[in-house]
Amino acid sequence: SLGLVGGAMLVVILALALARAVRDSLRNRDPVSAFMAAAIVALCVNITTESIILHATIGSFVWSIVLAWLGFVEPPAEEDPQWKG
Repeated sequence: SLGLVGGAMLVVILALALARAVRDSLRNRDPVSAFMAAAIVALCVNITTESIILHATIGSFVWSIVLAWLGFVEPPAEEDPQWKG
């Protein structure tokens, strides 16, 4: 029930979140980032195999936390390549 615009936004958000999680995981060898990438892949599989979510689950809570973390928490300055000269 998101419509075409909402569906496109969801795909873009998930693609950007997955790209950041994979990049952070490979760059820093961080197991937390690897978990976030795996959680996003699991979310994508769930979205494509389920037609409707009837109630909130622990999975939807974890996915919300992962997406919020990737969207709003910035990496420390020493890990951010923009800060390196």
